Order: sequence, then structure tokens, then C-alpha cells
Amino acid sequence: MKTKEKYDVVIIGGGPNGLGITAYLAKCGLKVCLCEARLEVGGACEGIEPIPGFKIHPHAVINYAAAGPGLEQLELHKYGMRMAWAKVFGAAVTKDQQRCAVGGRWCPQETREGMLTFSEEAAATTGAIYEIMNAPECKEFLRSIFWTPPPPEGVTLEPKDLPWVKAIKKLPMLDQVYDDSWLDMSTMDLCDLLLQEDAQKVGFCLSSLDNGPDPFSKGMGIFGLADTLLMMYAGSSPLGGMHSYMHALMRCALAHGATILTNSKVEEIIVEYGEAKGVELADEAPCRDKVILADKAVISATHVKPTFLELIAPKHLDKGFIQRVKDINLNGGSLFVFNLIVKESPKFKGKGGELVNKCTPLLTAFPVDGREELLNLRRAICVERRHPIKREEAILRCVYLSHADRTLCPPGYQILYNFFSVPPPEYHRDGPEAVNKASDELVALGLEMYRDYCTNMTDDNIVATFVNTPYDSSFRNMGLVGGNFQAIRAGEDEWWVNRPLPELSRYRTPIDKLYLCNQTSHPGGLALMGVPYCLMHILIEDLDLKPGNWWYPSPYYISEREVKAAVV
Repeated sequence: MKTKEKYDVVIIGGGPNGLGITAYLAKCGLKVCLCEARLEVGGACEGIEPIPGFKIHPHAVINYAAAGPGLEQLELHKYGMRMAWAKVFGAAVTKDQQRCAVGGRWCPQETREGMLTFSEEAAATTGAIYEIMNAPECKEFLRSIFWTPPPPEGVTLEPKDLPWVKAIKKLPMLDQVYDDSWLDMSTMDLCDLLLQEDAQKVGFCLSSLDNGPDPFSKGMGIFGLADTLLMMYAGSSPLGGMHSYMHALMRCALAHGATILTNSKVEEIIVEYGEAKGVELADEAPCRDKVILADKAVISATHVKPTFLELIAPKHLDKGFIQRVKDINLNGGSLFVFNLIVKESPKFKGKGGELVNKCTPLLTAFPVDGREELLNLRRAICVERRHPIKREEAILRCVYLSHADRTLCPPGYQILYNFFSVPPPEYHRDGPEAVNKASDELVALGLEMYRDYCTNMTDDNIVATFVNTPYDSSFRNMGLVGGNFQAIRAGEDEWWVNRPLPELSRYRTPIDKLYLCNQTSHPGGLALMGVPYCLMHILIEDLDLKPGNWWYPSPYYISEREVKAAVV
């Protein structure tokens, strides 16, 4: 006999988005149940301890949420959230190792010193970035993109009415050079317009490639620029690793009365007469055949594809809609990650390398001389759909996790999180297991690059290596379809009002009372709690919630009620 429990809202998936919306709704006073298939919550913000005392990150490694409302509204500091701030966010070293571009909100002196390795003019030009990042309007610009829901269906915004256009016109200096031609530019186009040195341009475009839009995708330039500003604004890692961020969200949700069920895979979303009624757990869940009902809403915080192709019986959906979900493009970049435990951090060579050693950035990328390296990399993963196999198409990114956070490993050791861009498994020309089969080759390529750029990355210095491929990620986490936290391609056809499909862009679905809250929805991946915050606007209207004075909406949000009342 099936047991039944009833809640106001049932949420599927306990990653950052599922936990985020659970905490928000519980704080609103709703009775909420979150069902997570794995043994613990956290999704891609997981941490593992393969050797006692050494904490490594298989996937997400940097928190980008500092500019958003969530940390403040949910008061995560009360639930153990602490940041291990890095003064210098990133550095990019050239092939000759004599020059180094440095970036971050809190390191103007180090940035100037780095750009002087190029020229005095480059150093002077770079100062403008600091005026932008430290202006109060910068947070508003970032929120206009990542923390503003798309407008209702049928509302078409003129360029002057787009949230980010309004916000750009308030930013120091950018307000003087912006015109509507920016809306058709790629990230590289904007870099050519605003920056002087190729190394700096490649650094900006790498950030765009790793975290959002393809840097050469027309019409996505403003969003690519925002991705980089978002990271440099306050990108760092939580104390204890990314999983501690998830623990703070979990504690917040529990403190406000939420129920969290782990090891509780959802087998089916129950639909009756076109309305979501709850979920049925899989046989292997601790309470066999347990049915959990929802009075107000069911929220899927897993990928859009399994939501509609696996969790809902086909008879409840239009065949054309099902086909369009199948056709959603995954061809973005995924990450091949290899963590290294080392006795001492890399010591870079040359004048540029000396600056890296001195300022200890959170992230270092090399080589970044010009767009040729970036084009070679992009051609391999996005056009030829294969992993990098030679130096000319490889740019290595290294995150120095344990420099700012000594809780991650014992004294006398460091942890380096390294990654290459690779295609999603489903798109690799040699099959989904191709990157797994080439793991040793990719690690060897990374170590070869380290040894060319550093003096001490020898076998004696490297204690252990731990690999995580996109294919590995997709097995561990059903939300990582394609092994990719971006989840779908971030191009104009899958962004803003088109993400993931136009009729789903406001998080509602063809099933009444079923909502989406996953990285496939706007604004996409990164652990920045943008999706839960944006979804809250819709739920406040639909469920008639009264969140209290702690909540504040985006100033750019367009209410459906106002549209229907002909106010907008």
C-alpha cells in the first residue's frame, strides 16, 4: 500500500538551485519537501575526501553569488556560510612567460604591475575596469542580467528598455561609449572595443567560454562581459569548499521548517488532468512506493530533458513539445578536471611568472598571447567536437584552492584544481567515453605544460592526481546532462526569453503547477542562486505568497498582473 504525505510544494533535486528555492519558500512559511536522489545534497557543488584530510572538488569550485540578493535575503552567514576571499582573482601568462595580465576587484596595484609588463598605456587603460567594478552601479548591472527574470510572453522590449541596457547607461565610462550596436556584438568584439592587450582579451573571453556564452557568438557580448565582471567582482571559494555553501543553504531551509529527503530518487511526477499533483519515489527509496503530494506546486530542479523525457508520462505532453525538448542543444564546453595534491605550489618562470608567484591569484591561465590559441581551442571542442590533443589548442586553467582556504589540506601541501575545455560526452566525435579513455593523455598534456612554465612541477612534488570527466559527472548527477553545469548552449537561441524554450522562459511549464528551477533556465549555470531568485518572482504572483520585508524583487521585473491590467 502506498503511503502519502502532503506538502505545499515538492522540489525535485538538491543542488544549489533546488536547495535555494527550498530555503526561499520555507522562509515564506510554506511546508516544503525536497527529494534528492543521491545520499547527500549539493549537486555539482560537491566536495570529496579521497585521502583523509584532503578535500577536493570534482566540479564546481568558485562561488559567483556575491553580487546577488540570495546571500543577504537568506542570511546564509547565520548558517555557517563563510568566504575564503582571494585578493587577486585571476592571472593570465603569455607563452614567453614575460608578461602577465592580472584581474580582480580588490587588486588595482597588482593589476597595474601586471599590465606594465605590456606597456604603460595598457596599465593606464586597465584602471578604468576598477572604476567600473567599484562603482555601486556595477552590482546593478550584474543583477540586471543574472538576477532579473525574463519578461512575460508577448512583451517585447525595445533596446532602451532591456534591463542591462538601462544598467549599462548608469555605469561610469561605459555609459559614454555604449550604443545599440553592442547588442549584436560577440564578447571578442566588445573586448576589441574596450581592451588593448590580446592577453587581457583572451582572459575575458576564456571566462565567457568557461561560464556562459561562446566568446565569438554574435549578440552575446554583453553577457560574456558580465560573466567576467561577475567573477572579478567577488569570485572566490567558500571556507571549507563549495559544499559548505550547500550546507549553509540546507541549514537555512531546515531552520525554516523544510523537509529534505536524501537517497530518494523521484521516479515520476504525478499529473492528473493537466496538473502536477506530486511525485512518486523510486522503488529503491527508503520508503518503498512513497507518494508525496503537493497542494500548490511541484518544482523540478533537475535538467529540462529528464524532467520532460523521463519524469512525466508522454501522454501528458504534446508530441511537438517533446521533440523540441529533445532538440535542445548541449553543444557548449564541458570541463575535464584533474585535481593535484602537491607539496608546494607551482613556481612560474620569467618576469610574468614572478608576478603570479608574488600575488598568488585564485586562478591562473596559460598561454594567453592572442586569439589564435582561443580559436584553436574553440575549433577543437565546438567545431571538430573533440578534446585537445596538442599544445596549440590547449589553454590550462589552474585554481589555487588551498592558498586562501587552509582547511582543505594539511600543512605542507597544496591542492590545485586544473581543467581543460572538452565537448559534452554526447557530442564528442569519438563517442561519449572518448575523454575518459584519453584521461591519461590529457593529464600528461597538463603536466607537460606545467613543466614548461614552472620550475618545480616535477614527479617529486606531485603527491596524487584525481580526475573527473564530464561523463563521470553525468553518472553521479542527473542534473548534469552533458556533464556540464551550463546544461545547454548559451547562445541567442537559448538565452533570456528563449531559455530553455520560449514557453518555459518564465519557469512555468505546459503542466499546470509544475515549475522549473535548474541551470537550464535563465540565467543558467554557476552557483549564484540566480534561478531560485528569479523563480521567486513568478511564485509570489502565482501562489500569492507574502514573503515579508526581507524580500525585494528585481527593479526590472515585469509583473504579469500589471501586463494583464494594461499597466505595462
